[in-house]
Amino acid sequence: MGRAFNLTIPASGGGIVPVAVCGETYFSCTGDLEFSYDEADFNSNQFALLNGNESGQVFNIGSSKTILWFRQPPDGGYPDIKLYIWTEIEQKVI
Repeated sequence: MGRAFNLTIPASGGGIVPVAVCGETYFSCTGDLEFSYDEADFNSNQFALLNGNESGQVFNIGSSKTILWFRQPPDGGYPDIKLYIWTEIEQKVI
């Protein structure tokens, strides 16, 4: 069993949202988002892109809780974006 989050990421330049995740984690969003392990990493270009045009992506975060920081690209000029997360996915073979 996992935990689901439905979050709103503020418009470009509107802030950064932290989320605690662990294990296999599914991400889907309605627009492009940037994410990093530390809020300060955005200033040193150490972040990854979650593409809103792709159908959803699964990452293996590891077994301990990890905080990821999400924001919109600062020069994107987009309104709020929805971020959908399912973390600690438990896959069972039937």
